[in-house]
This record gives sequence, structure tokens and C-alpha cells, in this order.
Amino acid sequence: MTDDELRALAAEYNRLQKDGAALWEQLEPMAERMKKIRQTIDAERPNCYDEIVLLFGGELELEL
Repeated sequence: MTDDELRALAAEYNRLQKDGAALWEQLEPMAERMKKIRQTIDAERPNCYDEIVLLFGGELELEL
């Protein structure tokens, strides 16, 4: 690879890191809110959803 190609890769990496850091700031409070929602549901109606589905990115579906 040429020096210019390596510099381009470094610049791409830096852009990705910057964008990722901004996304992480948004994701942290979302994850906390999701956790609190699950805790509230668990306290009100234990075992009313499939936790395994959530591990694989599925939606929270209640069986009420």
C-alpha cells in the first residue's frame, strides 16, 4: 500500500471512531431505560415474556 492509501485508512478509522463515540453516548441511556422497563415488567408480571428472544435481538412481546 502507498502512504496515501494508509493515510486514507487512518482517516477512515478516525471518522468511524468519532461517529461510534457519538452513537455510544446515545446507546447508553437507551440501554438503561430498556433495563428499567424490563425490571418494571418483571416486578409487575414475572415471566410474561421470553428473555431468550431478547438475547437474539427480538422484540419484547408480552404474554398477558
